[in-house]
Amino acid sequence: MRPLHEELADELHSLYKFLITLYIPQEALKVPPREGWPDETIRAHFEPGAKDEAVIKVMKHIPYIQRLDSREFQIWDGCTCNDFSGPANGSTEPMDEEMDDCGWPALEMERGKHVVTLGSCNGRNGIWIFCDVRTREIIFMDFQVHFGTLAVEDSPSKYVEMMKEEFRNLKAFPDKFNEIKFEHRKEDAYMRRVRGLFEKHGWPTKSYNKEQCLAELAEL
Repeated sequence: MRPLHEELADELHSLYKFLITLYIPQEALKVPPREGWPDETIRAHFEPGAKDEAVIKVMKHIPYIQRLDSREFQIWDGCTCNDFSGPANGSTEPMDEEMDDCGWPALEMERGKHVVTLGSCNGRNGIWIFCDVRTREIIFMDFQVHFGTLAVEDSPSKYVEMMKEEFRNLKAFPDKFNEIKFEHRKEDAYMRRVRGLFEKHGWPTKSYNKEQCLAELAEL
């Protein structure tokens, strides 16, 4: 079994490149140097001892999606990538009241000491994404309903492939505000327009024209 920091780095890089093909600008991707992001940069986001050393190691070696000016790019439902490679300028961990009674001991009792927070939600509606470094599991957590879903075995590769498949089939898709929306929450007429637009421009084939598709998406 590969070290988690290597496997997760490769899988996230694959996912982020996929989302760049779909809609995120290439310049939003941040890839670490071979030795990883500076240790002091990662640690500056947390109080001393708040994260296990295995978590710090993972954070040092994974890629990130950064905001560009005021634009953020969601990777899932209301969820943006946490960029630990930059300055510590905002909360990247759930609030205590969100962790209390969430039903997951890693947050309830250990306050996330052994988890990497891959993605966070700024509002009430949305998903947080975690990786437990002890089990290698990917966890999707909606704190509003206290519901979490653990990814299937062989995380994180199955988790990444699941997300890609949702985007390939347009079960999940970006809107003109760089937010991820889901087919099951939209009316059939709207989804016919969305599918027609993306398929018109070649999605999900190699002939997909991102620039033209996004230009028309902005008018949808």
